[in-house]
Amino acid sequence: MKYHGAYFWGSLDSYWIAYYLFPHLFLRKMHTDKQMDLLNSWAMLAKNCFWWYPFENICFVSDRPTRISMDSKWRMHDEYAPAVEFSDGWKIYAINGVMVPEWVVEHPEDITVKSIDDEKNAEVRRIMMKRFGFAKYCQKRGAKLIDKNSNNIFGELWEYVDIDNVKIQFVHCINGTPEIDGTNKWYDLRVRPRFSNVVEAIASTYPDVTMEEFLLMSEYRS
Repeated sequence: MKYHGAYFWGSLDSYWIAYYLFPHLFLRKMHTDKQMDLLNSWAMLAKNCFWWYPFENICFVSDRPTRISMDSKWRMHDEYAPAVEFSDGWKIYAINGVMVPEWVVEHPEDITVKSIDDEKNAEVRRIMMKRFGFAKYCQKRGAKLIDKNSNNIFGELWEYVDIDNVKIQFVHCINGTPEIDGTNKWYDLRVRPRFSNVVEAIASTYPDVTMEEFLLMSEYRS
């Protein structure tokens, strides 16, 4: 079977189809009849299907989602249900645009200290920590505040001893790089367990930057 190309987006192609249709329909004629036949075919696809995959002699077409939930910034989002759902039961779970496992949304009570620590993705871990509660996490871990800075980019240095009697340190701080809307996310970053000063601890997460460069950079961002 010969593959003719990659997938097409169906209803998600609406943005560029509308870009060419609108001026022709509401301002002045801009396309030939042949071009309009082709454009109308694309519009028909956008109105009736989601992603589709053309092969030789066969085409796989998926139905549009039965449900799409987004936040105020138009990111996939729902803290209590699937953010996207299809009629065959396939679902996508996402919080503020970050895809998360189903159980993080459907059963947040199952989030544990261990599941947070075991999560490799920093964005997913941040969401799990937020749903679990930072204060609760520290209490469960028996974590102690080692140092705190008034600049939230430096944040707080915490320490605890895990079940294997290994000392763990992490920094609770604001991301130095703002989001598109100007807000900053809080993160919990593991550091080597050898610090007593939070500034030195957070600076260690920038291995290619000197302390002087880090302080200048942080002063600019604060």
